Amino acid sequence: MHDVDFSMTPNSTFEANIGGEKKTISFRDYYQKTHNITITDSNQPMLISRRERGRGGASESISLVPELCMATGLNDDMRADFRLMQELGKLIKPSPAERLERCGQLIQRINSNTKCQETINQ
Repeated sequence: MHDVDFSMTPNSTFEANIGGEKKTISFRDYYQKTHNITITDSNQPMLISRRERGRGGASESISLVPELCMATGLNDDMRADFRLMQELGKLIKPSPAERLERCGQLIQRINSNTKCQETINQ
């Protein structure tokens, strides 16, 4: 997140491409119609995220509804916790033997699932 726009709320409108047509719609209505999500707080300010498009490209601003956002990643306290990082490393970097075992389990599940077999045999 790069900024908070206090002048925008979920009731603010933007141009969306819906059904192949450009329409002006509020964030609240957009999420209700396209994702069946009801936004409960209509007074919350919008979060602004900026991303650059390729090398030397213009940046693009994306407006986000805060109640639909979730913090991810590790904070500094988590990164400083040696035990946490060690356990996390075990989960995301399994040993070769563990990888082989997991692959075997996946193959067994695929082979025992009739829908997977139907898809494979098509």
